[in-house]
Amino acid sequence: MVLLTGNKIGVPLAVFAIVQDKRISAEFHLSEGNAKEANVLGMAALRKLKAFVGDLDWNIGKFKLVKN
Repeated sequence: MVLLTGNKIGVPLAVFAIVQDKRISAEFHLSEGNAKEANVLGMAALRKLKAFVGDLDWNIGKFKLVKN
């Protein structure tokens, strides 16, 4: 969250951000524990975007969001 907000003090637990579609914002939460460094796009955001994960390549660590 520090990279998104630019603030090390008072980092919010959640922010709304735009992903891929300027008309749709999704809520992102600060993770703790094992997921602390992970970037996770939740199911609610995928549903709002009407998208799914396609072209997943574990070998190179890349994927594409595909709109329905």
